[in-house]
Amino acid sequence: MKHFSGPISEKQDRRKTPRYDSVHKIDYKVLVAQGGEGFTQNISEGGFALFLDAEVPPGSVLELKFDQPTKGTQRSIVKVMWQKDHIAGVKVLGC
Repeated sequence: MKHFSGPISEKQDRRKTPRYDSVHKIDYKVLVAQGGEGFTQNISEGGFALFLDAEVPPGSVLELKFDQPTKGTQRSIVKVMWQKDHIAGVKVLGC
């Protein structure tokens, strides 16, 4: 799996909330069929990018499980908004 990092281009970023180039390992489960692993990037209040070990079609709802140093294991429900080459943009639906 490729790992990408680096600054987020402010010129191309027109989102309402700021993004943070923060990478966290995640476990995910598609709530209908499959599961796998990936990493986060470009985290904001409403969504972020995921680098996944398999392609997950847009519209899929995922349950994410990840560890935060100060809060322990966290879970979140997200919806895949777009997918390209194992990179998915997701919208946070709930925690």
